Amino acid sequence: MPLRASVGTVLALAAFALAGCGDTPSGPKAFKVQGTVTKGGKPWSVAAELGGAALPPGDPGGAVIFVSKAAGAAKGTGEFPATLDPAAGTFKVNGADGKGIPAGDYDAVVYLGSFGGTPAAAKKGAPPASMHGREVGRKAVTVTEAGPNDVAIDLPAK
Repeated sequence: MPLRASVGTVLALAAFALAGCGDTPSGPKAFKVQGTVTKGGKPWSVAAELGGAALPPGDPGGAVIFVSKAAGAAKGTGEFPATLDPAAGTFKVNGADGKGIPAGDYDAVVYLGSFGGTPAAAKKGAPPASMHGREVGRKAVTVTEAGPNDVAIDLPAK
């Protein structure tokens, strides 16, 4: 009989442990974000903005990064890069796992230039370049659970 109690105990513990292995999400719900970058109301073209400057292979020449405004977010931990179509000026923010980003307040920051370098089109007196390039625009955005999370960023025409 002691063996039977041991087997029963093991089976009960295994069932209890497996009960937590379902599709329950770990962490906050995520929401996909998409949008457009325009300049003066027209689609933003990275190639036109860079004036034909050469870029490393595979480098889109621009970036859109969503930076969380959540209190206590360590620098770099709340940054979500978008996939940018540099010719059409459209982007999608899918998050690290492809499911989106948590609801909340963000700065959507638009950069111009090669990833990890200074853009050839940097102007005198412009803000310094970061590893993403030179910041050319920023918009406060709220990602909501209700959606849709379509974001329009219009860069100043200069």
